[in-house]
Amino acid sequence: MADEDQETRLALARNAQDMLAAQSTRRFALGFTLCGSLMRVWLFDRLGGVASEQININTEPLQFIKVILGFLWMSEEDLGFDSSIKRPDLTVEGADGKKRYIDVERPDGSKKCIVLDQGILRSPCIVGRATTCWKAHVKDDPEKILVVKDSWQEVKRDEEGDMLLLATRKGVVNVARHYHHETVQVRGMNDDIRACVRRGLVKVIVSNSAQNNSQSFGRPPSERPRKRGTSTNPNTSAEEEGSGLPPRKRICSSPSTDSATKPRFELPPESRNRVHRRVIVQDYGKAIYKASSRQALLACLEGCIKGHQSLYEAGILHRDISINNLMINEETKQSWPHFLIDLDHAIEIDRHDASTERTKTGTRAFMAIGLLQGEEHSFLHDLESFFWVLLWICIHYGKSGKDSRTSPRFDKWNYLNDLDLLVHKQRVIFSHNDFIEFAKREFMPYYKPLIPYVVQLRGVLAYIAELPGQVFKTSTPLKKTGPELYSQMINVLRKAQEDPEVLAE
Repeated sequence: MADEDQETRLALARNAQDMLAAQSTRRFALGFTLCGSLMRVWLFDRLGGVASEQININTEPLQFIKVILGFLWMSEEDLGFDSSIKRPDLTVEGADGKKRYIDVERPDGSKKCIVLDQGILRSPCIVGRATTCWKAHVKDDPEKILVVKDSWQEVKRDEEGDMLLLATRKGVVNVARHYHHETVQVRGMNDDIRACVRRGLVKVIVSNSAQNNSQSFGRPPSERPRKRGTSTNPNTSAEEEGSGLPPRKRICSSPSTDSATKPRFELPPESRNRVHRRVIVQDYGKAIYKASSRQALLACLEGCIKGHQSLYEAGILHRDISINNLMINEETKQSWPHFLIDLDHAIEIDRHDASTERTKTGTRAFMAIGLLQGEEHSFLHDLESFFWVLLWICIHYGKSGKDSRTSPRFDKWNYLNDLDLLVHKQRVIFSHNDFIEFAKREFMPYYKPLIPYVVQLRGVLAYIAELPGQVFKTSTPLKKTGPELYSQMINVLRKAQEDPEVLAE
């Protein structure tokens, strides 16, 4: 492979992706390529890849030695590991001394040691939020189960921890309860990409008459030698992380340019940045599709709809109802039995600005039809998303999430553009009789007893026509307001839970 070959960079990026996915405390990954006599050092973080200048090991042997010694002498923190997560304290007796832990200071000023028991989730992407979750407990109190969530958030986005704290203080039910949140500190500063990880490294856009928009990373133009590095430029979107179903991120490389024309350097806006945030909640469960029975699944859906209503009445709109954000707890009485998680995209209804009104937010497979048509996000769209979650489970899963299947026709909903996804969803939902036949044909055998009630839910939602943020667009006059729609959906689910065919296992 040659240093300039795209495949060289992609191979390294794939290895970096594997490292980031496998090591739950890794913040970034370092690596290098050595193609013949040409060496290049790479950094992969949650904004993408950064490459050094080329190093010719024959003509610059001292620089080569410095790089190798640098790798050998680096601390774990410099190699990309999170120093805020402490190694097991072997001086502590018992199981807690064998596990990693973090120290936190709660809003009331009390200091707690949170022991990390096991990983729950590690997003396999390079670019994006890269959410990581652990099941945890308070040291010396193993019955106090917590969930620790680390993610790399856009700097301008409202903090999920603030939303959870607000919801908890307002007494919202069936939404994960706040325990602690913070911005992770490394070397005494906020752990963000630009200042903390890249340490002020500047991204420079290089353009000339031969080829525009090639990208190079390194020192500012006045300090840069003639040779130029390149970078990875991954494609990503907010929707691609929300469920466990969408694809892994694709890593694309922008080729460097050689031209006799003098290049023009431009420093882009410094708006792109991500900051490492940590949220700890007091509720632990599993995704709704892993419910132990049909009745348990329906009860979970009912409880989560109640949670959404409680959240909405407290002035907060969730905006990301998806299969992995509806949780069921069948193990402990300390947590809500059914609850919503992930307020990453939530907004305070009375405080959101115009920039958020037309932003398409959510997990693609479960997004409402109106959102795909560009409508402002409302509680109606979230209620429609509950319907799509139930439909998805009935198509893809058996009892307790087992015997799952792939369905290319529906799995591609994670990839389609807005217009194509809109057409696909309209075909599924718009005709009452066709929808019944669709359900009989596509539902997994275990969930066929739910067909009458899924059809009824479709009918409840189809009444909405004239409110801003319509659900299924029909010519039917408006029949239900918000609270009535919540209660109508809940009534359908309760009726289903009393059906002997549904209860029969």
